Amino acid sequence: MRIFRHLEKTDPMRCYRFATGKPSGNQADDSLDALGRAIGDERIAAYQAAVDEMTTRAFQQPVKYDVPRAEAIVTAVGQEIIARDGIESLALLSGNRDVTSDVDAKRACRAAGDMYERITRHPAAEAAGALRHVLRDATVPATEP
Repeated sequence: MRIFRHLEKTDPMRCYRFATGKPSGNQADDSLDALGRAIGDERIAAYQAAVDEMTTRAFQQPVKYDVPRAEAIVTAVGQEIIARDGIESLALLSGNRDVTSDVDAKRACRAAGDMYERITRHPAAEAAGALRHVLRDATVPATEP
């Protein structure tokens, strides 16, 4: 969440790309190393290792979690964000509306940070399932435990 807050203030477009995975077209700028330099955080290397692990092993197999509960959490969190910021923020974050300015990017970034922060307030197992649900790879089905 600190990453989102920092980037929301310093580089809204980078924050938007980080939150959504949408590339800028410049691979060097989109790398986690560049992100680490932008936020001055050495922990990005650990994050990169976790991402590498997930993409090479974990996402190759269906992930078991309580899908209905995860959907309920994600829906409730989305409704909280809509109530506070309006539906536009989630439309920007989800890609249902194009981000065309730093103002749009900042709104999407704030929504992403708020979403993760609110999800992680739930008990650990529920939060993990909700985050998996948000981050799931569309080509790998989620399965009921």
